[in-house]
Amino acid sequence: DHADWLARWAAVERNAPLDWSAPGLLRFFVHRVSDGESVLSLSVHHAILDGWSVAMLVTELFIAYDRIRNDRPPGKKADHDILRRYAQLERAAERDRGHREFWREYLDGAKPSELPRDEGPGDSPAPAIGLRAVIPTDISQPLRRLARSAGVPLKTVYLAAHVASMAFLSGAPDVTAGLITNGRVEDEGGDRALGLFLNTVPLRVQLRDQTWPRLLKDVFANESL
Repeated sequence: DHADWLARWAAVERNAPLDWSAPGLLRFFVHRVSDGESVLSLSVHHAILDGWSVAMLVTELFIAYDRIRNDRPPGKKADHDILRRYAQLERAAERDRGHREFWREYLDGAKPSELPRDEGPGDSPAPAIGLRAVIPTDISQPLRRLARSAGVPLKTVYLAAHVASMAFLSGAPDVTAGLITNGRVEDEGGDRALGLFLNTVPLRVQLRDQTWPRLLKDVFANESL
């Protein structure tokens, strides 16, 4: 059965590590299932492509395949120099004194937000476990209404809940978390460039008996820095 075989193969591929010291951080496979039906799979290290780039890469592959099949000329190539310009801008920001002063003041007195952990065998910490939960409609709809009433995106509501949970579990009202930001260069062709255009920056929120509307505005203000 093709479906069972593909499921077994996918499980093996998910557990095949990508070695940093050797080429091969990107792997393509085409599985011929039957006449006229094939399955394309892609394994990639997140260090070289972000989610947008993966989607763009797959789109370009299918467009190129369609052009070859229909004997059409190749389309416009993506500007691969954008990744170089992105790296130059990041390095310039690191050297900028104003940037360094801003983050120094922003994080002055901040401490890492640590969560309590169970101990594993001996003195080693217990392994982390990933959990996925589906938020039911009777909860998600009120959250959407809360976002609209506060004038913030829905993701800010979830981030505020995360910050409040961190404060509760750590016992510290001054919470420092990580916020992933998109640094893709806003030049022509920047949306089609392939690479990792993400950066994780600190997000600091101090909870001082805020109401939820106040907390949402504080979180949103820190998101927008």
